[in-house]
Amino acid sequence: LTLINGVEAMKETHHYLVGAVFIYLGLAYVVQAVYHYFFPLKMLIDEIEKEEAEEEEEESTVEEIPMDSYKQQVSEQEEEGGDKEE
Repeated sequence: LTLINGVEAMKETHHYLVGAVFIYLGLAYVVQAVYHYFFPLKMLIDEIEKEEAEEEEEESTVEEIPMDSYKQQVSEQEEEGGDKEE
């Protein structure tokens, strides 16, 4: 339209068109944000579940001394001749 009618004739219309384009883009992003808040993507849910599973694995891998090795340590300390605490 600007090329056909000229820059001066379309100056006011150009301002309205640019404003309308930005309002349209803004509304489109808002609608998508609200929609995807209530209906998230399946890939996103899978990634969140994977991260939660990894965190649970890290928390569950606490170093525990097996009872046999604990008894062995205690007996070795007794053989050395003292009740030394570590």
